Amino acid sequence: MWWAMIAIVMMALVSMALVYFSDGGWAMYGGRMLQTVRHDEERFVRFWRLVFSR
Repeated sequence: MWWAMIAIVMMALVSMALVYFSDGGWAMYGGRMLQTVRHDEERFVRFWRLVFSR
């Protein structure tokens, strides 16, 4: 079943790449995706700043 996991991960990575690197057909879907990703990124970065500031 490990190949199923790999396939799922690859699909996720490919969709992320498409969202990041293409405008056009993906713009509608990508806009919302990108907002959530950026939001999570912000939280993540803030967390690491807190961790490393001590």
